[in-house]
Amino acid sequence: MQVTSVISYCTNDYRLLKRCISEALKFSDQVIVTVCDHFFNGEKENEYLLKLTFQENPKVQFVQFAYYPDRLYNKLVSSEQGDDQWNLCWHGTSRYIGFFFAKNDLILFLDSDEIVDGEKFSLWLKEKDYKKYHAMRFACYYYFRYAHLQSRKIYRSPLMVKKESMDPLMALSYEDRAGIYRRIEGEKHQKICGQDSLPMFHHYSWVKTQEECLKKTASWGHWWEKDWKALVKEEFSREFNGKDFAFDDEYVTVEPFFDPLKVKTPINKKLDEHFSNVTYVNHTDVTKMSLAYEFDL
Repeated sequence: MQVTSVISYCTNDYRLLKRCISEALKFSDQVIVTVCDHFFNGEKENEYLLKLTFQENPKVQFVQFAYYPDRLYNKLVSSEQGDDQWNLCWHGTSRYIGFFFAKNDLILFLDSDEIVDGEKFSLWLKEKDYKKYHAMRFACYYYFRYAHLQSRKIYRSPLMVKKESMDPLMALSYEDRAGIYRRIEGEKHQKICGQDSLPMFHHYSWVKTQEECLKKTASWGHWWEKDWKALVKEEFSREFNGKDFAFDDEYVTVEPFFDPLKVKTPINKKLDEHFSNVTYVNHTDVTKMSLAYEFDL
């Protein structure tokens, strides 16, 4: 079965996206990258890095969607900027929009800081175990501060679904991928590993500079849960002490699968002004796509 990978992206993850794409292309015949024109706290996106991203990744389809400070794409959810759930709903919106552009019945929903081992995943697909399930969540390694610091705990995050089993409205929720998984009916499976019984995904959630971590905590869906700004500043004021401030995990030292901190961000690079691999959509466009899908137009 052919696979569509839908990658949710913002330019704060610029260092990670190329590798995320290159690994996904090893098993996907379609890769869609959804990106909002603002960060989810309302701050305008980095236009230079957006254009650089589009220019450097011509093999994938980008979908840039408009942000609204006073409403969501889901009319059934009552929320406004500053609410606890507001940013989380925008995460779901990114996947909701990506769903309509997916041409295959097997969709893998990723964040751009989740890097799959494309070769291992290709081998797993050949076993065809996915045929048993309507929804699957995969085990993933988790990293903090540096790419060689791997949590002892195995998490689950990436989600694969059969498109025919998913109502796209499932994505328009503050529960994001966990909510999609719970709502899909039929056989499901979690914490799926590769043929070697080890995770196939690497989540570099906090392998960032201090500036990038601060930007992450200002705009991500969990912004309201802790005083992230203080925690980030405290963490970067000293050497890593063995536990992270997000989950209090313990870490082991490993050989990095990939190190995003080694990726440099070009500056003052000449950029194109028009991109054939980018589709720009707004609320009206997405409403039309939703109606066309619902009524099979």
